[in-house]
Amino acid sequence: MEWLSGLVSAMRFVPLVLASAGLFVLIRSSWRAGVGRGRYLAVNLRRLAPFVRPEYVTGLFGEHAWQETVPVRLVAEGGSEVFTGPYEAAGSLIRRTWALGRMGYLTTWSTDDSVWMYSVTTRSRWFRPRLDIGPAGFPRARSIRLGSTRIGSFEVPQDGYGFGEVLGGDRAPGTPPDDFAYAELHEFRFQSGIDLAYAVGVSTSGFPVHRQLVRHLRDRGEPGWAEYRRAAVINSVLVLGSTPLVRSSVLPEGIGPSRYLVRHLDTPPSRRTVRRRRRAFRRHEHAAAYREIARREKRNEW
Repeated sequence: MEWLSGLVSAMRFVPLVLASAGLFVLIRSSWRAGVGRGRYLAVNLRRLAPFVRPEYVTGLFGEHAWQETVPVRLVAEGGSEVFTGPYEAAGSLIRRTWALGRMGYLTTWSTDDSVWMYSVTTRSRWFRPRLDIGPAGFPRARSIRLGSTRIGSFEVPQDGYGFGEVLGGDRAPGTPPDDFAYAELHEFRFQSGIDLAYAVGVSTSGFPVHRQLVRHLRDRGEPGWAEYRRAAVINSVLVLGSTPLVRSSVLPEGIGPSRYLVRHLDTPPSRRTVRRRRRAFRRHEHAAAYREIARREKRNEW
């Protein structure tokens, strides 16, 4: 019966093993839900790529919060589709949006089989993931840190030169005027053609938001546009593969989710936060009043 006594001795360690496993799961879940959530999301974002399966994205980030079928324009082939313009045909993609807690948003445009493109938006000053765009070792590969990298650090897109074009401005007619988007499209060109493209820009659903933008963005001589590029911080990046999609049917509004959609999931601020905001607003009002008094005294307007 020596084997039985050995089994009984081994069974004494089973509660210890189960307790250790439970403690490990608890620590890992607490880390991913708290301090380490930003790092956990950043690691999963670097695992994304065009043409992955939609189920793969669900496995990384869980179930999405919003889903809708959006109309897009596609480059027609052979004239078999209903044309909506020169060399263009009507189509549709499934747009899914994930709310990454208080960190940001993830949006994908996909068919039933694969993800054509995806965009990442940060909404927190504490969540600044680094995204590597382009093949490893490629001379023009870029590393972008959301919430930190400025648009001015990129080369100015040149029409017809292979770097893409400026697509930015206000959203399409009919959308709220303060729902703002700006995007610049860049492309990687290889001998076989365009293999990968990406857009960098600003969306009102992200943080920070720099809204001071001239109306005529295509006027390269406009000084306000150059000043905006130097000052604006990238809070959204969109990555898309080589597809028949007409990019202007998605950009610039596709650089990030609509603020009027994602705000429905925003939790109301606490009472302490509301009181702090009210005190800051009162201080701002008092400071503005004192500045106005000083200005009038200086000009002897009393």
